[in-house]
Amino acid sequence: MGALRETKSATGPVLKAHDGGLEDQVEYEPSGIFKRFVAAMVDGTIVTSFNLILQAGIQKLSPVSQEQLAAGNNAAIDGVGTIFIVAALVGLIFNIGYYVYSMKKWSATPGKKLLGLKVIRIGDNKEWGFGSVFMREVIGKIISSIGMMGYIWAFFGEKKQAWHDKLVKSMVVRDQ
Repeated sequence: MGALRETKSATGPVLKAHDGGLEDQVEYEPSGIFKRFVAAMVDGTIVTSFNLILQAGIQKLSPVSQEQLAAGNNAAIDGVGTIFIVAALVGLIFNIGYYVYSMKKWSATPGKKLLGLKVIRIGDNKEWGFGSVFMREVIGKIISSIGMMGYIWAFFGEKKQAWHDKLVKSMVVRDQ
């Protein structure tokens, strides 16, 4: 598809992707905030479940006993700390990978796909590059999370863009 153009409809802004001919025209409408919230809850459930299973598995496999910890065995305490730091790093890598990989591959996370949503780039119709995806899904969402202001912003904008969307000129839309 070629460039995206913005027009207005009775329900709000519509982005039209076209190749120059009307027969190839596709219209995108912004997703509602509630659907985005539910998609985020689905994705959050998936990554939290993974992290809980990881933590439980590591705790089960830990060679350190509760008795050693209770006795104040410093070597045991250091060992447990190291194990959980490694688990936290693995969990962080999984979380980042989950969002970056799914956005790069499908332009949507599994939660968004389940609810019939996807993320498009405004102004061009290029494929998502790793840098843009990382900027939106990691850096942008950290910025949006500051006081939750970046997410609250989406309630007031016509295109329902959070700060992480504005950062990379993207928009969450209903998938066609």
